Amino acid sequence: GFDTIPIQSEKSLYDLAQWASGQSELAQYLKTTPKETLRQMLAEGAPPASVPAEDWHEFNHRMNKHLDTFGYILFDL
Repeated sequence: GFDTIPIQSEKSLYDLAQWASGQSELAQYLKTTPKETLRQMLAEGAPPASVPAEDWHEFNHRMNKHLDTFGYILFDL
């Protein structure tokens, strides 16, 4: 098949999720934090107390890179 924008976006999110799942404190935070709180924390940039700062900043960087490339679009087949 073709490597369309929707497929590229899904691959990007998959890669982000795979990386995040390898950072135990970050993964736990992402699993247990309400989305509104997570959105606010990402906007503020300061890491939560339970997440190592370098993991948080790297996640924020990767998320922003994804959003810069693909925006906030969701695809449904």
